[in-house]
Amino acid sequence: MFMKNNFSPAFATASAAGQASGKKMRNESFMYEASETDDFGAFSSPASEAKKTGGNNGKKRGGIKPSAIAIIAAAVVAVVLLIVLVVAFASSASNKHVKYEDNSFVAFCDEDGIYRVAVNGKVVGEYENDIELIVASDRSFAYVLETSEDGQMIYIIDGKKNVTEVTPSPVSLVLATAEMEPGLVWLDTDNGIYHYTLKRGEERITRDIEATRAMDEDTYFHISADAETVVYTKYDAEKNTEYLCVYTESTETKFQKNMYPVAVSDDGSMIYAYGQRDNVTKSLYVLPFNDQNDRYLITDNFDSIIALNTAGDEIVYTTIGDTEAIVTTHIVAFDVKKMDEVAQPSRIAKGYRFNPVSVDPEVARFATFADCYFEADVSDLDLTLDATAPVYYVNKNFVVRRISKFAGKFDPDGKYFYYTNNDDTLQRINLNDEDAVSEKIAEDIVDFEITQKGNIYCLRDTSTLIYYNTAKEKNTRIADNVDNISMYSYTNTLYYTIADTSSVYTSEEGSTKKEAAKFDSSNVTGLPVFVDANCKKTFVTFYDEDSDECRMFYTSNGKKFSLVAVCGIDIQGFNSANLVKAFLTDMFDDIIPDVDDSNETTEPEEETTNKNTN
Repeated sequence: MFMKNNFSPAFATASAAGQASGKKMRNESFMYEASETDDFGAFSSPASEAKKTGGNNGKKRGGIKPSAIAIIAAAVVAVVLLIVLVVAFASSASNKHVKYEDNSFVAFCDEDGIYRVAVNGKVVGEYENDIELIVASDRSFAYVLETSEDGQMIYIIDGKKNVTEVTPSPVSLVLATAEMEPGLVWLDTDNGIYHYTLKRGEERITRDIEATRAMDEDTYFHISADAETVVYTKYDAEKNTEYLCVYTESTETKFQKNMYPVAVSDDGSMIYAYGQRDNVTKSLYVLPFNDQNDRYLITDNFDSIIALNTAGDEIVYTTIGDTEAIVTTHIVAFDVKKMDEVAQPSRIAKGYRFNPVSVDPEVARFATFADCYFEADVSDLDLTLDATAPVYYVNKNFVVRRISKFAGKFDPDGKYFYYTNNDDTLQRINLNDEDAVSEKIAEDIVDFEITQKGNIYCLRDTSTLIYYNTAKEKNTRIADNVDNISMYSYTNTLYYTIADTSSVYTSEEGSTKKEAAKFDSSNVTGLPVFVDANCKKTFVTFYDEDSDECRMFYTSNGKKFSLVAVCGIDIQGFNSANLVKAFLTDMFDDIIPDVDDSNETTEPEEETTNKNTN
């Protein structure tokens, strides 16, 4: 079986600070003097020990000629100008979201039981053992971990289909993988713990495996997204003390006592860690990695970190109640230059963990969580209790407001949010109006998709597929006896299956002409699912009911498809929910009887439906 991808949700790339009121305030609860942190221990680093005092140490200065002064002044001006340009460039770059690169990676097991990895349409690796595919957050490269009785082999594959074998022999366990640049930390039980980057190759961090407690979840290793910094907790037997350690530029620094890391910014400049005064309560701190003996308390009821931007000055985290096991999600931003003015956290909601999402489907990492939406983590939901999945918006001042009680989809322009409620009614909310009341679009809707023009395909529970033109407020019936729908957003094409047949058809912006779905010369006989529905380079797969097999295709332009493999349904790279939707429905059609088989196929017709306001 495939292992889970151990990447976190997509993060961000810039700095932003502030609080709900729009102005900063000093919060004493976030500040700890050195004397107040004795329980956790004092800061210790070579950087702080190497500080030098100012002054001329009693030495007499020599004279400087005017010509030399002119040269020095010119040099200073040049350096200042260079610094200004660099800062301006860095600031400009940091304010932009990171977009996905135009690559597509999948892993699958073929008919012969051989595991394979394909990138951009080409199979680049074959493996006899189980593998895990870990794709970089911007899709620039991917890791392949092959697990056998001897341990794990590590491979790195880039978008140009180059494969790098990281180690010639298996390692005991991969402990951490970097998200934006190739880099790993692994355990070798015979030799120690290693750090690997493409630039420096493998370097041993330590031989002392026991001292680093590598297998302990609370002291698990974390690596920065740029692969240059590793943080972990190490036990000092002589002092009977644990230290949070930072390994960077081939050097280990003992940084803080009795602290356990949970996250690190992309460049390693900001570390998040907790201290524990008892066996229950965890206090989360932000630790700028410098020589100033600084750390700032965020919360005393820490549960988990959901997301952080790459600058490390914004995080989304959860707390847990003292007497009840209910999580609450918060967001907070820092001004790195004024850490003594830490803003008050803003509470997003209680009861769920919330992940940041963007209206733009190409955003891989956020520049800031301000002006961002948050969706409930579906893994937290108890579907048996008919639970809701609310959506929230965080504005530029980190003020939070709820958009909807239910999960849904944004239209391409980001103007409207669509969702279905517990009554299966499709609703629409205007995102630009804080006082907007949801509008009823259609009833008895079990699934829907949004086109590039912001129009809606709706699948009713009567198996009727309709197309709603939002400008004309008009419905057009596309087909009856429809089982499932799937949208390929890049080509603005809807695929839909007809019940009791292996027929699959397409529709573009309300077309009622029954165009049979084809990938090259092959008829599509099951609902197609795309690795990335918004990308022109993507893999697509469907379950072939006639041959009882999964067929995988690839396209580099959204138009022409080529067969990559015939494989099983244990595929990595696809959205698991979509795979279940596509395959299991078709595979168990013969097992699960139809509840309502009274529908008859009729010619599509046009009908007008007025919107109602809830």
